[in-house]
Amino acid sequence: MFKLNGWQRLGVILSIVWLLGSGIYINRLVTDSGMKSMVLVLNLCLDSSASSGGQNTPSCTQKADDVYQDAVKNRYRDIAALTLIPLPIFWVLVYLAIFLYRWVCRGFKGDNNV
Repeated sequence: MFKLNGWQRLGVILSIVWLLGSGIYINRLVTDSGMKSMVLVLNLCLDSSASSGGQNTPSCTQKADDVYQDAVKNRYRDIAALTLIPLPIFWVLVYLAIFLYRWVCRGFKGDNNV
């Protein structure tokens, strides 16, 4: 069993908060963007149908729904990529910063063995 110190435990907690928070945030961004695209397509289609004199409401709603489905079809892949990729990069950078800090401190103390 691994024993984690306080900083590592805090890092684990922050990583979990990052996963949950960024996943929810990215999902919200993607669905909101899809909804905006859907409303735009629906309004444009209805305006063009009204100006041409025809009422193609079922066709317009189908086009708008297709646009929305297209916009959100890869959202889980996007969420996974944008939440998981930064985590190992963050952990490596933090451990690198700690290593460099300790290395510099050893240099000032006169311990030049390492």
